[in-house]
Amino acid sequence: MRRLEPRQIEPAYGKAGKFEEIEEERLEVIVPFERLARVIAALRKVHPYEEPVIEAYEIQSGRPHGEGRIGTSAGVDVREISRRVASVLGSQPVCLSGQPKGGRVMIWDGDPGEGLYEALLRSVDLYVGADSHGLGKLVSEAFEFAVLEFPTYTFTLTGAKELIHMVREKSKREAWGLRPFLPSKVGKEGVN
Repeated sequence: MRRLEPRQIEPAYGKAGKFEEIEEERLEVIVPFERLARVIAALRKVHPYEEPVIEAYEIQSGRPHGEGRIGTSAGVDVREISRRVASVLGSQPVCLSGQPKGGRVMIWDGDPGEGLYEALLRSVDLYVGADSHGLGKLVSEAFEFAVLEFPTYTFTLTGAKELIHMVREKSKREAWGLRPFLPSKVGKEGVN
């Protein structure tokens, strides 16, 4: 540990060698886990204190917008669906595995492991969700359904309800031919 001489200290507020008391502000934000390290590094870089107080908590509660939607998309190739969803999310897929046998499509914005499990339970033909780091490819090959995964942050920022709304609006404008299937667990409206 080294000692700094008063002339080496350049405080953001007040003067070196003089006790200073200032009012502080508390900032609270929700950050996707995969971005936490970068956010903390950026905060430390711009914060006026040498060592700012940073507390991070994992949030286990559910999201208010729900976790998934199922719809039909008969006759559309998985690569075409990939292109269309990528245009809505503004991001390219990280995994594209398998070819759907039918038109039941599930969009999931929650935990990828849970989403893949739900996709199996609901017998979907194409699962669209966040990056599962290889699990989706394994499940796709073992159970013969297609998996299309995008970077996790796109689903963290967008959420399934908002994504479905954007896909629905874009599909109307571009005549994608999507048909409604069923309402979500949390909402009364269907995907139409």
